[in-house]
Amino acid sequence: MEIQVALPERVVHAIMISVSLMLMLWRCGFTRHVQRVSTLMSVGIISGFIVMFVRGLQMKQRLFSAIHEGCYTIIVTFTVSLFKFTYVYTRVSRKKAIALRKSNR
Repeated sequence: MEIQVALPERVVHAIMISVSLMLMLWRCGFTRHVQRVSTLMSVGIISGFIVMFVRGLQMKQRLFSAIHEGCYTIIVTFTVSLFKFTYVYTRVSRKKAIALRKSNR
């Protein structure tokens, strides 16, 4: 018997991932000022290890599944957050450019 995931479930899962990453970035201070990519990678690694530990406790004896889930979390967290980080960086730099233009008048 094959289990299939419907489209609404995938959409809800993607929205939950995006919202949780935005909250995590907000909590880590990425919206207030520009951070380095290494800080973003460390946030991804820490969240990956947390997920790996929790998944290992849930599944009990399935080490490979826990490692896979942790690596997947690191990759998803880093790539999605990198795109959001780039957007925040361009938004902050635009505000600074506009403020600089107004002060030069």
